[in-house]
Amino acid sequence: MMTTVSREGQILDAAEAVFMRFGPRRTTMEDIADEVHISRPAIYQYFKNKRELLRHVVERLHRETLKMVATELDRPGSVRRQLTAGLQARDGHLFQHCPRSGTTPWFLDTSQKDIEDIVANAQRTYEGLMRRHLTKSGYSPDRASVTARLLVAMASGLRTMAQDKNDFDRSLTFSVDQLIAGADQLELA
Repeated sequence: MMTTVSREGQILDAAEAVFMRFGPRRTTMEDIADEVHISRPAIYQYFKNKRELLRHVVERLHRETLKMVATELDRPGSVRRQLTAGLQARDGHLFQHCPRSGTTPWFLDTSQKDIEDIVANAQRTYEGLMRRHLTKSGYSPDRASVTARLLVAMASGLRTMAQDKNDFDRSLTFSVDQLIAGADQLELA
């Protein structure tokens, strides 16, 4: 069965590819039109300008990533495995698009004025998913909040420091195990 993608979807796919390749500042509407093999004026039938197109791309990227996180958190298994899989679903998925320079990639950068609200909301939602999962798993609300914040910050830091995806995955698994074990020890004390 053949899947048809709407013209708007094709434009969004092309825009995401070009934004990832060049970054939003260096990308032109002509670059996007060339990628999707349509005229530049045809893009304006769907998006009024590059800013609107960029916002749609970033919203879609974060929405799809957060959906993957929620799916992983709902899978059967230990809390550690679920948390690791949830963190890998976001930071591991985004790892492929991140520069290895230790800088924040544009689609996660809250200082980008055109998308700062989308990025900040996605970050809050991501942390909230982790916090709710920890609470559902028996953590007190305060402990869940602090642990979620630490997990999200840890995964973000590992994403910028890892040499490759395997290094990220190994480091993340080890770090989640250590953080959860430490939190469990504090709870027992």
